[in-house]
Amino acid sequence: MKISHVLISFMLVFMSLTAVLAVQMPRTVEITPHDPYPSENLLCRYLNYQRGDILEFWWVINGETVDRLRTDKPSTIFNAQGKTRRGDAVLCVVNQVFEIPREHVQARGSDTVVIGNFQCNDGLDNDGDNQIDSRDQDCSVRSDDLEGREPVMGEEIVALCREHPDSFFCLGMGYLDLQRLCTAHPDNHLCGILPSNDLDPICRQDPNHLICTGHNDPSTYCINMNDIFCRNFLLGEVIFRCERNNQCMEVNRDDKDVLCELDGSYDFCPAEFRANAGGLGGPCVDVPCGAGLFCSEDLVCVQQVCQEDARRQIGCRGGVQTEQVCKANHWVGECPPFVCEPGDTRTIDCPDTSHLVQGCLNNRWVGACPEDGEESEEDEEQDEERDRERREGRRLVPLPPLP
Repeated sequence: MKISHVLISFMLVFMSLTAVLAVQMPRTVEITPHDPYPSENLLCRYLNYQRGDILEFWWVINGETVDRLRTDKPSTIFNAQGKTRRGDAVLCVVNQVFEIPREHVQARGSDTVVIGNFQCNDGLDNDGDNQIDSRDQDCSVRSDDLEGREPVMGEEIVALCREHPDSFFCLGMGYLDLQRLCTAHPDNHLCGILPSNDLDPICRQDPNHLICTGHNDPSTYCINMNDIFCRNFLLGEVIFRCERNNQCMEVNRDDKDVLCELDGSYDFCPAEFRANAGGLGGPCVDVPCGAGLFCSEDLVCVQQVCQEDARRQIGCRGGVQTEQVCKANHWVGECPPFVCEPGDTRTIDCPDTSHLVQGCLNNRWVGACPEDGEESEEDEEQDEERDRERREGRRLVPLPPLP
């Protein structure tokens, strides 16, 4: 089929815009293989098809339009045999055709596949079971990169470490060790390779995960087959990155010197570094601190101030006692604000115009004004005097008024 160069140029621009829009819109077009490479037939389907729709399918290989079809069906098949090679990018663009009020088209979406880029569409029997690509029951999707059984991660990482013994995760180190290194030396060649946005929250939630701590025996990685994070990380970020991109995160001599300065307990550190591990000022990552020492937040042994959760009473100004608790080698608990010393007094005015002298007890003023309806001390003294006069037979005789 011959298509004018002007039309092809227009469609390429149009399809580029379509590809950009496709990122922002829900998936509407899907390409799936019907036969294994290199004899595959590619099926392009418009997922939002409704009866009566007129669709236009454009097939583009590596930017060159090779076929176009207008149909009232939701899908079309492109015979790629003899027209593609391994690594070719095949794009299917779907437009909807409208005839009223005048014929025009609207973009509906696109999808791209790469020929022979994954084990499940490379035309090879990768696992030796005589089944290829989509005919292999272990190929769940076209982009599945494992045609055979799921790998045993312990075996996979051991094989990697046999070929690359100085790879970071083969030296008993984990992501937290890498994080410590990159915090101190952000320009190190080992930094910025792994996806920190994925690993940081995992290691915050479970800092004891083997991916975070590392292990001297690589065969123990991902021993839990249900640990999807561990399997995906080791397979994609460690093994595939090394085998396919030659990014094996190998630790050189200078890297080891820097790591030993941060933590001298690694097996590859010289004796002078390991000798101080667990001692005052020494690292305490894998080695506990000695007697009388405490492993600080910086993973360095410091002088121990107190035992965790120990309690003590301290005297505070004002004659009060306050309890303190030991948390992370610090005494926690403050004295209350100072109010008064034992023996101090003060006079306050009461609402009924009387006066009250308060004393100091346990850093607070003691004594309260009488409430409404209560007699003051002066009133009580006058009542007692009248009672005494009655008992003694005395009583007050009022004087006559002055002339």
